[in-house]
Amino acid sequence: MKPARRWLMIIVLAGFVARLIPAASYAHPWDMYIWLKSGELGLKDLNIYKFSNPINYPWGFYAYPPGWLYWLIMVSMIGGSIGLKIFLTKLPIILSDIGIALILYRLARELDLDEKQSIAVAVLWLFNPITYFVSSFWGMFDSIAVLFQMLAIYLLLK
Repeated sequence: MKPARRWLMIIVLAGFVARLIPAASYAHPWDMYIWLKSGELGLKDLNIYKFSNPINYPWGFYAYPPGWLYWLIMVSMIGGSIGLKIFLTKLPIILSDIGIALILYRLARELDLDEKQSIAVAVLWLFNPITYFVSSFWGMFDSIAVLFQMLAIYLLLK
């Protein structure tokens, strides 16, 4: 393995571990409550899109796509402590961040950036405080959508 590729793997691993450390301990309280409760309700075979209390939830209780709900139901099926549930909820978000960094690296190489510049592009994503905070601390799933967008761009340019 080339030394530059080894550095890329070390950096990606460091970004992954850095995201895992706070994953079980921190979360946006409202979003995580809605997601964990939605997983529980979905596991009971309730239609969460119809579950609402107009006083407390004027927009509806669950306002996210069904794909995310399926993941939340699986997290509820696994069960365990609240920390484990929060961690499992965030796991696909964290893995998406890693996937985005690797796609950005490949895109940079496709656009004729040298190895060091391409690694720098991946580092800018992995250690950007906003992306780090949103995936590891807050737990919002924006990076899952970004992963598919970046993959589409990569495949389009290929």
